[in-house]
Amino acid sequence: MFFSKKNGNQAQKSDFQTLKDIILNNDNQAAMDEAIKNWQVDTDKIDSFIDELSEGYSELCMDNVPLAIESLYKSDQKIKTMIFCMLFEFTCMDIPCVTALESLPLFKAKLEYIYHTLAEVFTCCYNGIGDCVALIILNNDPELSLAPQEEKQRIINGVQKRLELLHNYVSENGCDNDEVISALSITLDMAARINNDEIMAVLRKISQLQLDTESELFLVKAMALNNMPISAEAVNRLVDFDASRLLRILSSISRMDLLNESNITQEKIAYAEMRNWLSHPSECGDTLDKLEFVDTLIHNEYLYYVFKYTSTAPKLQDRGFMIGVAGGYDKDMISDNETGHTFSDFEPIGDNYKEQALSIIKMISDYWKRAAEQ
Repeated sequence: MFFSKKNGNQAQKSDFQTLKDIILNNDNQAAMDEAIKNWQVDTDKIDSFIDELSEGYSELCMDNVPLAIESLYKSDQKIKTMIFCMLFEFTCMDIPCVTALESLPLFKAKLEYIYHTLAEVFTCCYNGIGDCVALIILNNDPELSLAPQEEKQRIINGVQKRLELLHNYVSENGCDNDEVISALSITLDMAARINNDEIMAVLRKISQLQLDTESELFLVKAMALNNMPISAEAVNRLVDFDASRLLRILSSISRMDLLNESNITQEKIAYAEMRNWLSHPSECGDTLDKLEFVDTLIHNEYLYYVFKYTSTAPKLQDRGFMIGVAGGYDKDMISDNETGHTFSDFEPIGDNYKEQALSIIKMISDYWKRAAEQ
């Protein structure tokens, strides 16, 4: 009778079988992170591991594979980064989703190492998984300056094909689907820095469509970066949609000239900041109902805007109008730079709203002072 040295009468598992068990038995990210961290890969048998993975990846628990992909993506071991690349490429068409990889830090050398995988997944996944990969690229290398030439061209071709497909879809079905809006916005953002005649031709076609304002925000960014003509009507629509984001985008690409003849005001910027704050899930989220400007006040030479709002949330709907403050801003110029005092504590607004606003400003100032001392 023969016995293995490790497990008595059981043959030692291969690395692929070990990975298969890890993926099957860990259904939350913390557990998966720990399991992947403790997994010791036998680098001397990597060739056989690759063969087993390429032939048997369909046997993996696809619901848990996204967790393993994230754990491997975060690893600082080159061998596990290589396994991330293979696992992601093999399973990208079969997994139900992917975790928010774009929110995780990625250092330059690792980005260059996985660029082939990013290009592979981006050009074959026309769903949220492809969008996630696009966001990884946008967050780390929006100009594709680190991409090898072959991968760079594949990504450019992929952007053009996605824009064509999205143009055709919106032409036939309109632009009121959240997934389509997200995909179009992300793809337009990728197209912004690709100075390519074919892509600009598609941008011109898309500019003739009836878009939602979220997608139009990124269309204007792409067109502005490529010096394409943009109507004053489009700019004013975006000012009314989100003056703060539009200002930041145009400032980041040195095209503030587009706002010279627009209807932008500091009040519209403050309104957008207040709405964006209150729309966060930790605040009102989707339950934000009404938002109205009330007044301004000057404090320590900064300009603040006072708003009132209502919410349909069960715990807030009986409070009526509540007070919110946005600011402070430089009182002598239009800007989205503020002192970090945009806030609301869900208190009903009263006739003494300026005193309430000053109390909020003081509370936030004290918070920042304590944070700085710590």
